[in-house]
Amino acid sequence: MSMQHSTINSSKSKTFFFHSLSFRHGMIIWPKGMSYSAWQNLLKHFPIINLNKRQKKCSSRRRRGFLKTNEGQKDEIMENHIEKVPYMPKCLEQSNNKDTKIELITMLKNFLDRKHISQHIEKTIPDKRNQDLIVYSKDAIMKAALAIFLFREGSGNKFNNDCHDDDEKYSKANMAKFIDAPENCVPVIKTIETFIQDLEKQSINNLMLAFFKDLQQSNFFKQHPQIKPGAFFLLAADCTHTHTYDHPHHVDAQGENDCDCCLKRVYNKGTEKEKTRWLHSVLVFSFIFECGLKLPIYSHPIRAKQVIGFETASEDSHKQECEIVALKYALPIIREAFPRMKIVLLLDGLYANRPVLRLAEEYRCGYIIVRKEGCLPLLAKDCDEQAASSNHKKNCVKQCRSVNSQGWCIEQKYAWFNSRYLGEDVSTNVLRFWEMRTKEGEEAKTYKCEWLFSWRLSAKTCELATRQARLRWEIEDLFNSLKNRGHNLKHDYSRNPRSCFNWQGLSLLAFGIFELFRFSEAVTQRGDWPQRTLADKLLSQLLQRPTTEIFSEKCLSKKIQFRYNFVVEITKSNEIPQKEVKKELKTG
Repeated sequence: MSMQHSTINSSKSKTFFFHSLSFRHGMIIWPKGMSYSAWQNLLKHFPIINLNKRQKKCSSRRRRGFLKTNEGQKDEIMENHIEKVPYMPKCLEQSNNKDTKIELITMLKNFLDRKHISQHIEKTIPDKRNQDLIVYSKDAIMKAALAIFLFREGSGNKFNNDCHDDDEKYSKANMAKFIDAPENCVPVIKTIETFIQDLEKQSINNLMLAFFKDLQQSNFFKQHPQIKPGAFFLLAADCTHTHTYDHPHHVDAQGENDCDCCLKRVYNKGTEKEKTRWLHSVLVFSFIFECGLKLPIYSHPIRAKQVIGFETASEDSHKQECEIVALKYALPIIREAFPRMKIVLLLDGLYANRPVLRLAEEYRCGYIIVRKEGCLPLLAKDCDEQAASSNHKKNCVKQCRSVNSQGWCIEQKYAWFNSRYLGEDVSTNVLRFWEMRTKEGEEAKTYKCEWLFSWRLSAKTCELATRQARLRWEIEDLFNSLKNRGHNLKHDYSRNPRSCFNWQGLSLLAFGIFELFRFSEAVTQRGDWPQRTLADKLLSQLLQRPTTEIFSEKCLSKKIQFRYNFVVEITKSNEIPQKEVKKELKTG
């Protein structure tokens, strides 16, 4: 007779118990595959205690003889068998039942594996080194570089000190395990820098694109549609200044500047106060989602050859020329990477001009662009004249009131102007927005803005359109995090022109990985920490916790569910009746 089930229920009939067991030489055999606790449960309910009833039902003389012989020895049989149970299976059963606490640093390593970072590195990052002299794989070196930003180290020297400090007993072993390097071996920053110098500038961009495409293929965005305020992806693009030098930071044999990303700026030219500086700026593209999630996907350095002749121009003119030229170079690459994606560009006031609108139309992108005072004056005049008409006040104005979760009373006013002609066969749609927030005991807050939209607006869509447009500020928060929350983007991770740009790309990729990780329920259930605090906790665990506690085979093999519960707060507003709208408009 063979074992058919591995667990026993006391409510089953005794016939089931008898047929579930095997016997050998008068001993009850512990079935293979049955856990120790289940075996003990079976022994408690073994039907030998009711032999008289069982004997009447058994038709086999051989079975009746066996039971009669063992009737007086049932206790001895059970005790002898239990004594022969090995101790090791019992220990394993108890350890499996014990809930092992998984630390945050273990979760992060598991997260990197689940997002296939190693596979993306293997596919997108070339390795030009002599394969016979390799000590560290390119996967280990790239993960070490990412670790500098994931743990907010702030510099390569700080990474060296933390990972090779003799006072930190577990730091080297844990970091080696985290980056999948040889045991107790961690590359120094010079080794990392040498590898990154040999990478092409597009390599890190390709890695960022691969990371985002992997999210698409895993249906991440289909499973969380609440973070997309529309049937498209909002792609914010903005330029940020990273470095300023009083002298060329990298020169050739003749002493001339050979960094193609240094933007020369001449101040007070022709005077005694004339001063020359060299700037680094980069145009960053990042997908923006509600709830604060930001995923950078591409960066484009502003090259000096692209803005020749603007060395002495005003700051605004210089910045506008840099950003518009960079957009012309980068947008075709973005569209090639996502040929079928519905993309809406989120741009600031520097892009509010006809060339950018035509460029967006050429590459099949929608747009939401801020219009600042003084920009497109003829369009502003046209909208002002239209707003004064009674027909516009009746059909193209909407006012709402609401109260948010913090108790602020919010009054909002919308006015839209569709199909406004800009000249040269270019038209656009305009949305004007006013908001006032009041709360007892607090100072009133006001906000006013105007945007250009690529689609027509109406009373039904103006609120959603405003919510989408205001998400552009998230990219400003992205830059603030990169510069002031531990990434230390302004730090010179390298003076080599190519390597300097690659380090910037690594900081963007690390930011996107960290963003997704901190929004997972596995992390948020442990606590609602600021980004810097969470990074500090991860680093302290990596440096101070024993390797067997955070990176044992049992911890790493345990499955962790990285589910997301994105909370998007949408304040329900009540539209003010049209009569009251007219009254408020008359009184201003």
